[in-house]
Amino acid sequence: MRFSASTAPPGVVSIGGGVGLPAMRNGIGEAFSPRRAIATADLIVLGPGRVYTSLLPLLLVREIAEEIGRSRARVVLVMNLMTEPGETDGYVASDCVLTIRRHAPEVPVHDVLLNNAPIPGNLVVRYALRGALPMAYDTQALEALGCRPLACDLLRDGPVVRHDPWKLWSALLRLRLIASRRPLEMESPSSGAGD
Repeated sequence: MRFSASTAPPGVVSIGGGVGLPAMRNGIGEAFSPRRAIATADLIVLGPGRVYTSLLPLLLVREIAEEIGRSRARVVLVMNLMTEPGETDGYVASDCVLTIRRHAPEVPVHDVLLNNAPIPGNLVVRYALRGALPMAYDTQALEALGCRPLACDLLRDGPVVRHDPWKLWSALLRLRLIASRRPLEMESPSSGAGD
């Protein structure tokens, strides 16, 4: 489990993320306080990480969930690239949002960051043999839940399926611009991998 403000872009709090974002420090030099970080954040990032074993354990801490609920920050869920065998079998992105809402109803999810880069076929086959499939998404279902789906290329090149930390960092910076009400151009998909 991870709760970090020191490795996220300034004004961003990362909760349960499994990807190391490039380090950027705010220079304040004060001791880290999760509640203060949440209260002063422009953007709160959930994930990427396993819904049941990375994200929910942190969101079930009442003080953290309540602070997120009170925060004026936008909350973005970074979707995993693949389902987790035995944990999210058959899930699509909207199922992950519903799971968070069921267990931590005070935590809003405003945006859902989705990967729209195709995963190479040989990797899809290798992961499928272990029971993992690409995480599909249905933009209409996400919108019906009140979430804004945002898709971009988040895939790292290589022999395993992983988020690219620089691509993710770039997408989060663009989302932070939204949160701080600055102009932004980002693709909002009309259809996704699961449509």
